[in-house]
Amino acid sequence: MIKYKTEKMKKITLTCCSIIVLFLFSSYTVKEDNDFYEIAFKTQQTLTNLTESIYSNGDTDLKKSLNSLENSSKQLFKILGDYSETNEINLDYLNGLSNSQKALEKIINKLEDKEKSIHIMNDVTNDYNIKLKSINYGISSNINVKVNVQVRTLKEYGYYAFVKYSYDDEYIKRYEFNNPTNHAERDLAPGYYIIWIEKGDYKSKERKIEITSKSEDNIIYFEE
Repeated sequence: MIKYKTEKMKKITLTCCSIIVLFLFSSYTVKEDNDFYEIAFKTQQTLTNLTESIYSNGDTDLKKSLNSLENSSKQLFKILGDYSETNEINLDYLNGLSNSQKALEKIINKLEDKEKSIHIMNDVTNDYNIKLKSINYGISSNINVKVNVQVRTLKEYGYYAFVKYSYDDEYIKRYEFNNPTNHAERDLAPGYYIIWIEKGDYKSKERKIEITSKSEDNIIYFEE
């Protein structure tokens, strides 16, 4: 009897959490003339499925990371939704949102790798929070602002710089800087990235960087 009640309460809790996620994104239906709404709708579906999967798993640490993710996504997508009613969001910004959704989608059925799942959820949350920080600096006008980032090497020149999203766990060059060091620079949308440099067969250690629309010093130095 006790076991039956426990299972029943678990199902009720799971249903309530799914309803909450759906409510948070209920205003986002797909609009063919605005890619943001398609991304928001897919993110809604992904978070709903992820919530169901995590609450079925029952792990406390996974639930904690999910809760932070839901709170940040609620705030960010509400602001972006309002902004998109009368404005278009630039492609780099949309690509970041789309890739974060895809990263979350990949872990829905792979929660047995707890450490990786938490890492991806936390990095997506951090990316959302950095975007929120940029927006808060100047209302919504900073959503489409790109930040100029420069890369410098201290000992030798001629290294090529690359970045990927912080939640990318594979070796992938999302964006390449336009010139080798010490003239390497690129405009990036606000977010949480991983940066590194390469020259020939050499590849430096990867570093995580926060890019906001009000970053005071966006010159990244490497010891090479």
